[in-house]
Amino acid sequence: PPRLPGTVIVQHMPPVFTKSFAERLNEVCRVNVKEAEDGDWIQPGQVLIAPGNYHMLVQKKGAKYYTKIKQGPPVHHHRPSV
Repeated sequence: PPRLPGTVIVQHMPPVFTKSFAERLNEVCRVNVKEAEDGDWIQPGQVLIAPGNYHMLVQKKGAKYYTKIKQGPPVHHHRPSV
């Protein structure tokens, strides 16, 4: 439902797949789903999916949260780390 808190998803998927996966979910879900970009604000009723092979961090500015997308080294042999 559109009033749910913003959601971030990190999946181990190939880089070329996460964008089409997010687009497909956006077609069938009642909330907005998209592949996250660096600096996206996390908003109610929205789902952000980490791009393949990138870490997605959640950072706070004031009372709001936003995404930080970075490639960085693998964490415990994984990127993205969960």
